[in-house]
Amino acid sequence: MDNDKLEYYMSLIDAYIDGDSDHLAEAEIQKGIAEYPFLKKVLAQHTEARANIRLIGEANLKTKLIQEFEPIVETKTKRPLLKYLLLFLLLLSGAAAAYFLLQKNETQESLPLLAVIEDPSFANMRSNNVEAISEKWNKAIQLFSQKDYSNTLKLLDEIELDKAFLAQNSGKIHLMHGVSALQLRQYETALNTLSLARSENPYNDQIQWFQAITLFKKGDKMAAKKSFLIISQDKDHYKSSEASKLLEGF
Repeated sequence: MDNDKLEYYMSLIDAYIDGDSDHLAEAEIQKGIAEYPFLKKVLAQHTEARANIRLIGEANLKTKLIQEFEPIVETKTKRPLLKYLLLFLLLLSGAAAAYFLLQKNETQESLPLLAVIEDPSFANMRSNNVEAISEKWNKAIQLFSQKDYSNTLKLLDEIELDKAFLAQNSGKIHLMHGVSALQLRQYETALNTLSLARSENPYNDQIQWFQAITLFKKGDKMAAKKSFLIISQDKDHYKSSEASKLLEGF
């Protein structure tokens, strides 16, 4: 691949991650991945880079917050404020610990797995199409981000009746549908829906990951272990290292 073509696909991927690409651009990316498999790794690296930038931003915000309170620690006249701040942090830590224990007792799953189960980000999935079906899709993204999985599924059932929209967006629709069913503990529905996605779509890595998670939560540990093993052996997979760590607990 020459530099001009590489820059072309990089611009498409950047627009795709920012949510600025249309259906034709998404189709062009899928075509490019089929012709140049390394583009799949580029897309995963871009997604990971965005996540790292967010984590760095949160760390910087925390540092600024600590710096803001440093003068309070040194000023004797404002010690009561420090006292209340420490009390608040203590109560917050206690609440977090209680919540974690409740979750652990409820699921009875391993701590490493609980730490990595999180919804995929759909910030880059918004549609710029003004059609009514696209408005429903953007509403579904909003409901999903609010963890309103029941209403997300109801809206997705309506969206999937539009065969043309479904054909153009099958990967991300099946992913959202499957993860919503997983969160509602509808494991068979989740597995059946995730299996509908084609292997060449850009969301295949995420679909593989949530299929493995679903198998684990369903209680099919052997099938889950096999799925995590496949992911761990794919060094281009965005969850390769996490899968390897989970396998140590089996």
